[in-house]
Amino acid sequence: MECAKDSAKALSEIGQSAVEPLINALKDDEWRVRWQAAETLGEIGDVRTIKPLINILKDENNGVRSNSIISLVKIGEPAVELLINALKDKEWQMKGYAAETLGEIGDVNAVIPLISTLKDENPWVRMSAANALGNIGDARAIEPLKKVLNDKVNDVQITAAKTLDKLLI
Repeated sequence: MECAKDSAKALSEIGQSAVEPLINALKDDEWRVRWQAAETLGEIGDVRTIKPLINILKDENNGVRSNSIISLVKIGEPAVELLINALKDKEWQMKGYAAETLGEIGDVNAVIPLISTLKDENPWVRMSAANALGNIGDARAIEPLKKVLNDKVNDVQITAAKTLDKLLI
């Protein structure tokens, strides 16, 4: 376990030739290996890693998911289109983490898809979309967020209000 984790770290120093073995490490049974592989792929920044990193947003381990988000943010704009597509995933966790990641990247191309995500059936996804819109800071989100103030879930209303406060300052 420790050896595999150290191996993933060492592979980052090798660079581009390490991408395929690291992508394979994202499927390892040991969460520490997946965690380190996700982190290391972000350091390399190769666009081939985008889809595998998005796929592990579904990982059961929070640390693995967090490292995937951090790595996708480091890759930045090249990841935006696939993350926007992930907003339409059938699993609410994927949609929520995709929204969070888009907010961290801050690309304005995500604004309209995130506005649509404010209508998702899952309240956590709606809150993630609202937060992401606040991070991006685009005025096009103001009117749709005002509508979310009437959401049936109190936490979603609060998130929308905080986001509006951030956007209107």
